[in-house]
Amino acid sequence: MDAAGNWLGFSVETYNLGFGNKTSGAMGVDVGDPDNDGDLDIYITDTSSGPTGRNDLWLNTWNGTTLGFSHDDTIFPAIWSWGTQWADVDNDGFQDLHVATNAGQVDFLYWNQPPSFPDIAAAVGTDQMKNARGDLTANLDKDSWIDFFIANDRDGASVLYENRLDLILPNHHHLAIEVEGRPHLARRLRSTKDAIGARIEVAADLDGSGTVDPGETQIREIVSGSSNAASTSSLAAEFGLRLATTAKVVVRWPSGLVTRLDAVAADQCLTIKEPKVMEVQPIVKVHP
Repeated sequence: MDAAGNWLGFSVETYNLGFGNKTSGAMGVDVGDPDNDGDLDIYITDTSSGPTGRNDLWLNTWNGTTLGFSHDDTIFPAIWSWGTQWADVDNDGFQDLHVATNAGQVDFLYWNQPPSFPDIAAAVGTDQMKNARGDLTANLDKDSWIDFFIANDRDGASVLYENRLDLILPNHHHLAIEVEGRPHLARRLRSTKDAIGARIEVAADLDGSGTVDPGETQIREIVSGSSNAASTSSLAAEFGLRLATTAKVVVRWPSGLVTRLDAVAADQCLTIKEPKVMEVQPIVKVHP
């Protein structure tokens, strides 16, 4: 509504953003920033088969003035897919991609190693071949490494994968952030209790060079409903920090308020509560 209370309505923007009827059997969708360029890209799974049934990656081409997406179905060419998740499984600061499949196809785990994204599912033991549906992520045991739960249908029990990459990557650091909104703040726009829509930015010296270089700032947005069939992942935002032991954190709340925190120590889970006014140091609870 405008200032006078008049309903402004909606306009259709789908095709203006570059989307078309590419994914004939669309099922799962997840948004992430695998290239750490500051905008969100979209991955859509397809339950169809054959050359036209490949999953679709839509790369955000925002240039500061024009919004659009470019399409690619060759970078992560899984087929017969349902749930999917962007998740930094090795805590190197770049999001990898897990894809749950069915109909005699194995699940995929694409390792983010630009310019290539090899499928490492067989190497790390997540290459099940079942009728997968939901694909959920959470740091279940609070050990700083993201775990997976795959909900399977009909031909097998669901599977919980505990991430043990800490055994071969002991020097990779991590930061988990949970946010709590204040829905009763007297502002025109208000956050929900879960702060749905909040954007979290984490800047860290991933490669240990001594400076935070371009491509070393990660973003996550708090979303509800996740990307899968009747399943929802943890609302905690997970960040791999690789060699960095501290990070700078910025939370942009749906209310328009901004929380900034410098020199956050790695390897912990923070709960950040929305401030009542714009502030630099947030209210933080540290979990062991």
